[in-house]
Parts: sequence; structure tokens; C-alpha cells
Amino acid sequence: AVRESGVAELLPSVDLVVFDEAHQLNEIGVLFLGIQVSSNQLLDCSRDVLVAGLQHARGLCDWTARCADLERSVRDLRLVMGHTAYSRRLSWGEHAPQGVDAQSWQEGVAGLAQALRDVRTDLDTVTELSPDLGRLLERVDEILAGLKLLQMDSDADQVRWLDVGKQWRWVKSPLDCASVFTGVDVQVVSDDEAWGEGDDAAASPRSPRSWVFTSATLGDDAGLSWFCQPLGLSRARVEVVQSPFDHEAQAALWIPPDLPLPNDARHTVALVDQAAAWVRQLQGRTLFLTTTLRALDAAAQRFRDVFVDSDLQVLVQGEAPKPELLARFAQASRQGGAVLVASVSFWEGVDLPGDMLQMVVLDKLPFPVPDDPVIKARARRIESQGGSSFALHTLPATAVALKQGAGRLIRTERDRGLLVVGDVRLLRQSYGRRLRAALPPMRALASELEVQAWLATLSETPSMFDATSA
Repeated sequence: AVRESGVAELLPSVDLVVFDEAHQLNEIGVLFLGIQVSSNQLLDCSRDVLVAGLQHARGLCDWTARCADLERSVRDLRLVMGHTAYSRRLSWGEHAPQGVDAQSWQEGVAGLAQALRDVRTDLDTVTELSPDLGRLLERVDEILAGLKLLQMDSDADQVRWLDVGKQWRWVKSPLDCASVFTGVDVQVVSDDEAWGEGDDAAASPRSPRSWVFTSATLGDDAGLSWFCQPLGLSRARVEVVQSPFDHEAQAALWIPPDLPLPNDARHTVALVDQAAAWVRQLQGRTLFLTTTLRALDAAAQRFRDVFVDSDLQVLVQGEAPKPELLARFAQASRQGGAVLVASVSFWEGVDLPGDMLQMVVLDKLPFPVPDDPVIKARARRIESQGGSSFALHTLPATAVALKQGAGRLIRTERDRGLLVVGDVRLLRQSYGRRLRAALPPMRALASELEVQAWLATLSETPSMFDATSA
């Protein structure tokens, strides 16, 4: 997309392009190829206009007042969206985001558009004074064009929504990236721990490259359809490469059978109460992963209550940057231990090898949020084509996310640990077998006594990695 815009050649002319962590490609592509206007984008633009205006055209326009008006309109539109304790994604109603008063929304958008046009008018009178001012004019024009497109109805293969938190982002995007990749000569799609070589890429004049997409999680079926179909990779060659780890010897799986159902308000506290004993036995070394921020807050508070008189530290996502939390967690393995409570952003991209981390607890199955606008739109499309959205999208997406979370546990050939999934649906529901099959082939524990015995073997294992070197 960048290349075709004429701005730059992002990828060099090479024979082979490898996308690692490719399971993220469709979602990233959907956002990149869509249209969006955000509060951060607008505020950054306002600050840049103020700096450039005062530097290159001081006194010719009232830049301070003009930019203040723009920033005020951004804040006013945020007030229309209402208060929210957690970031949330709003589906689109008939004339406004669901739950937002339509008249107030339209007045807020109109005020924002007018403030942008006022900034544009001032910039247009001084662009000859500096290339910076000309580029800012183009930037404002792009935002205005995006704002106009966002107000138009979506096509059948598009979805429109609003992300609301401290900031806001208004988005219209395609449902997938198939239209971009269809027709590209893709030789290889690879999975798990390795990637294979492509055929001679020069065979395709349109795309003179071999493309390799690799990840530990590209789907739970032999054809990796969860990954291939949204990207239009119908002609791709697929390889599934087995993991080099001996999961059955290195790891065990425990699914507590007596927990409340995940939608029960008692679920998080009950899981923490069970896990606390295992955390003590391991002297920390535990990553407790939740699927929602609400559950994260509840779990963190319960762990703090339980360990109030203990040397065990309770580290919580949001209290420090991710790298700092991981460094403190590693350091704590020599100072009484720690449990790290985190949510979605820690389900992948976390590498704590050796006995720094010996237990991963997943609070429940990571089903896609059912009322997410993008998920709902994709489900509607599948159902309209006669398919089952649960079987064709929800379950594969859940399997991929579940495997990502479980993958935090075993990072090297010498790691050993326990995976706990606090969701009885894995045992009771018909789809539980499919999701269990998506996990690495760990030893399944059958009782609390077996859990304690397995943890005892982990506690007795000599340290494989010194915390300082790690």
C-alpha cells in the first residue's frame, strides 16, 4: 500500500520475504488498509500546526486560538461518547455509535470538521512560506477526507466502529485482507517453529518474490484455513512443522473441574484461591493471564489480599511498562518470588525461559468478544453464506489465542512447568475436545494430588537459568 501510494518503496527488491508472527497480519492489515480518525492523530496535528505556524508564519494568523479550537472540538466529541471505566469498542447504529445520542454525535462531528476547515483555511494562506506548512495542509486535507468517508454508510464487506477509552478512534475497515492478497503468487505458508523454502519466485511477473508466513499459531486444522482464507491465500502451499519441545515430558495440564462457570461472578476469586496454594509451593514463578481488564483487577486484588503477609510480590499489568514488569518478575525469582497478573497484551510476546516461570494460569477460554463490531460483521457474513460462524471463525480464533497463551510456558528444551486453564467448558462442552487438541500435547493431570506431586518435581528441579543472566 505504501509503495502504490508513490511515497516510498517499503520492501526492497528481494527474492524472499518472511513474515514472522504472521497470525497478526490480517488484523494489522485490516486497520492499515482501513480509514481512521483518532483523537491522538488530531491532537498531534494540532500541536504540529501550532509549532510550524509560530515558527514560519508568526503574526499572520492566530495559531494559538485556532489550534485551541481544534483541540476543544476533539475533547467535546469525546464527552459526547460518555464515561467508561475500561476501553471499549462500540458498534455502529443508524446515525451514530450505539449508546451515543445521535444528535449530540452529529453536532460534535460537525464542530470537529469546522475546526479542521478553519485550520486548513489559515494554512492555505501561508503554505508558500515553508514546505512544512504545505505538508501540514496535505495532512489536514487527508483527515478531512477521512472524516467525510467515515460518515458515509459502509459497504457489505466493510465495518465501522468506535474505540473509546481515555482517547478515541473512529474506524471503517474491510472485514479482511483477501482483496489485497488475492492474485499474489504465494509459494509457502509455514507454521510452528520453522519455515520452508519457496519455489522460484521469478515465475510471477506481478510479484517476483516468494512469500513465507510463519508463526506458532496459524490455525488448528491441517489447511490452516483460519489464516489462509481471510488473506485470500487459496493457492498457498502449507506446511505444519512439529515443535522441537517434548511437551508431554516437560509440561502438565490441569483443568480444575470444580470451578464456577466463567460467567459466574465468583469465578475469578475461586480460581485465584486455588492457584494461590500452587503459587506458594513454587515460590512465585507464575504468570496469571486474564481475558478482560475487569478480571485482571479482580485477580490482582485477590492475590494481594491472599499474600498480604507474604514475601511474594504481586505484579500487575498497567502499574509499569511491560519490559519493566518482566524484568522485575525475573529479578523476584531470587527475592521471594512473584506472580504477574496480566491481560491480553501478555498472552504473546513474553519470553521467560528456565525456572523463572514454571506455572501459567489462563483464567478462561479466550473466545472473541461476541459484541465486537468486527467479530459480529464477520459472523454475519459467514452466516449469510450458509456457514456456521462459531465453527468457522469463533473456534479457530479461540484455538489460536489459547495456544498463544499456553506458549508462554515452555520456551526451551529444558523448561518444565504447569499450565492451568480455569475453564470447565474444556471438559464439559462438545467443542472442548477440539480446543484441547489445539494445545501442545502436555500430560493431563487427573486430580489435585497429581497437581501437587507435579509441582513438587518442579520445586526440586535445579535452576536452569540464573536470573541475572536471564
